[in-house]
Amino acid sequence: MNTNAAISTNSSQQNSNMSKVLLNELPYPTLKKNTEAHNISTLRKMSDAFEEKVCSRGDIYRVNVELLYVQEGFNLREIDTEHAGRIKNSYVSGVYVPPIVVKVITVDNLPRLQIIDGHHRYCALRMAMEEGCTIKGVYVTEFSGSQQLEIVNMLTSSEGKPLAPLEKADGFHRLLSMGWEKKEIARYTNTSVVTINRLLRLFRADYRITDLVRKNLITSDLAIEILLECEETNQEAYDVIIAGLQKATDSGKNKVTRKFVPSAKKVPFSKKEIHSVFSQLSEIRTTIHDKVADIQENDETVTVEMPVTIVTLLNDVLQKFANDESAASNDDENEPSKTESNTEAIQA
Repeated sequence: MNTNAAISTNSSQQNSNMSKVLLNELPYPTLKKNTEAHNISTLRKMSDAFEEKVCSRGDIYRVNVELLYVQEGFNLREIDTEHAGRIKNSYVSGVYVPPIVVKVITVDNLPRLQIIDGHHRYCALRMAMEEGCTIKGVYVTEFSGSQQLEIVNMLTSSEGKPLAPLEKADGFHRLLSMGWEKKEIARYTNTSVVTINRLLRLFRADYRITDLVRKNLITSDLAIEILLECEETNQEAYDVIIAGLQKATDSGKNKVTRKFVPSAKKVPFSKKEIHSVFSQLSEIRTTIHDKVADIQENDETVTVEMPVTIVTLLNDVLQKFANDESAASNDDENEPSKTESNTEAIQA
């Protein structure tokens, strides 16, 4: 039985050393005679089940690395070999590394410690052992809680590598499938419902789009914005992103930014300009309010007297909007058709 091959690794980061570390099975420690695995439900009981003494201090135990177990598909994070390598250096040099969070389970009638939080730390240990470092034991602490709270722990833990947006989305999706409401997820993970909805939208998107996000060819935020915009315009979000990636490539860039995918909703004014306009328009707010109050049912026009400065301001705003619309129209007319070879080059 190979309990370590289940760790998910990023294909762009895999190497032969990591493959060896993850695929090698470790020898299981010796249990005391007449020990029944189903009776071992806590770290305290497990510490008394082996011939070799397990050291403890409070709720922290030092156990054999061989007892650790990786549950297939459990970890939200993809393994980053560089990150694991830095932790390995800490183990080798004796620098403090936080305890791995575990839960006692039974696998093939043997008590094991499933890793709840600390998969990179586990990989670091295995890497160190593969390089000949003697690891007498690893510090662990016991997790207590439901399966839902195990996921919450991964989403909120400050000890491990920060989760990528798609990894967070995976956690939110798992909690939803377990029956949690979005408001409950938001409360336990200190995340807004708006953010949860946005990340779930990305999580459920075309796999080609999420693959571009994972390859860092587009940020998750921009991908989500494009997805939402395309829902209103009936465009294919993937095609829009690929077109933007082609423009970026032609400009010597290797990542899509908003510059290469103009938003149909984008207002051609800065926040400062908008604030200035409305600040000056507020001068005639009372005048307009009174005119609206006096409108009769059959009135089709209303005459409003305004200062010259405001009339000039409105003219400038409308002219800028007209110029922006004209520029956008010209861009569409001059847009070169995407050739099949360009698309294939981007996808490669």
